[in-house]
Amino acid sequence: MNTRFDICIYKVNTVARMARFYRVAIEPSLLDGFIVVRRWGRIGTYGRTREQHFKSERDAMVEFLLWLRRKRARGYAPMIAMAQNCVGNRDGLKSVGSRGH
Repeated sequence: MNTRFDICIYKVNTVARMARFYRVAIEPSLLDGFIVVRRWGRIGTYGRTREQHFKSERDAMVEFLLWLRRKRARGYAPMIAMAQNCVGNRDGLKSVGSRGH
């Protein structure tokens, strides 16, 4: 796999005090195959992680795109300002309109 597939998208609603991230990536497996890694949670936390193993890059890509499409349909979108800090920290949370708690 020559191209890296790794994207982090966000869903922020300051009125509802919601600030979430969702990350999905394809990584090569130590054995033969590929792993789709998904991580999600509140911005500023490590979140939860799930991994799915696939024998072919094509199958991993189909799963990657499926999860990306599902989350975009639920209102998640990229935020260029926070792209370098996918998991998030307190500064990142403040930049999207939190009260600073």
